[in-house]
Amino acid sequence: MKLSDNIVPSPASFASGSSRIATRLIESVEEPEENVEMSSAWQAEIDRRLESIQNGTATLVPHAEVMTALRQKLAQQTIHHANSVNNMPKTA
Repeated sequence: MKLSDNIVPSPASFASGSSRIATRLIESVEEPEENVEMSSAWQAEIDRRLESIQNGTATLVPHAEVMTALRQKLAQQTIHHANSVNNMPKTA
């Protein structure tokens, strides 16, 4: 056995380790949260939103459209803030 064998794991050990990590991640997502406590108000809101999606009364907006609108709003706020700072009275 070479010294490098102890320092640098073999590609096979990476693969098996990656596989175990991936499996654990998938399991953690698929397992239901048993300890999640939710107020009745939140549960009612979730139910209301799901129902509106299922019956077609919800207005769904594509992710790209939402992000574009948010970026534009942020840019406007940044410009407004910069203008406010630039128009502040100078103090000596």
